[in-house]
Amino acid sequence: MAEVLSIAVRITHDSVKQAVDALPPDASHQRRVEMAIRTHLLILHRHRRYTAANVRFHGQVPRRVDRLVQGARDAYSAYWNTLLRQAQEAGEIRSDFSLSVLRLFILGSLNRTVEWVNPRKGPIERLADQYVAVFLEGMGRLPRCGPERRGIKESV
Repeated sequence: MAEVLSIAVRITHDSVKQAVDALPPDASHQRRVEMAIRTHLLILHRHRRYTAANVRFHGQVPRRVDRLVQGARDAYSAYWNTLLRQAQEAGEIRSDFSLSVLRLFILGSLNRTVEWVNPRKGPIERLADQYVAVFLEGMGRLPRCGPERRGIKESV
């Protein structure tokens, strides 16, 4: 089981890193995050046999198995943290966002697609377009307001 889970994390991490690294050196940080989102989702579904097992069984495997995979997960999380931090430092992600929460929000929502996406209903690229639009552009045309009006606690 540890090998299956490790393969899933390594395939995803390697593929995302290669795709981001293939962008032109002057690509914006937001473009790098976009490529990471797209590639993560595409690889997740292209290698569904491994990646779905990783998503479904994370936190449910024996502790010794989880420890064998945790290093790969930590490396992938660190990679995302770096991408997001660079984008935030460049002013391409809001400075009031917690990057740890943002990473968990992005990866958690992408990973859950293995539970509900039906590949026969359309290409995964179309779903990737929607995820990128929501994550990088927002989902609505609501007036901007401060955290206190949105019900967000500053400590989050």
